[in-house]
Amino acid sequence: MEYKKIDELSISECCAELNIESQQIPAILENISGPQEIVDRLRSLVEADMSAFKSCSTIEQYEKYLVLWTDGLHRGKAAQRVAQLKAVKK
Repeated sequence: MEYKKIDELSISECCAELNIESQQIPAILENISGPQEIVDRLRSLVEADMSAFKSCSTIEQYEKYLVLWTDGLHRGKAAQRVAQLKAVKK
């Protein structure tokens, strides 16, 4: 079995370790309990994910977000925005 360092964990992996689902994160982020290092990593990832999503404004930027944040919390909105922007381009 291969072990990862805490700073290598993804959002999904943190959720698995904390026994939560990613859809729950927005509602319970402030009250998540578990090993503090994993909770801190998850909070850091959620902030970075939000920042990455908010910085997007072009099709290319949203597509890059989708590639980099394979388990990002804003993937649905990013994909929707890509479709909207491509529809406007036509």
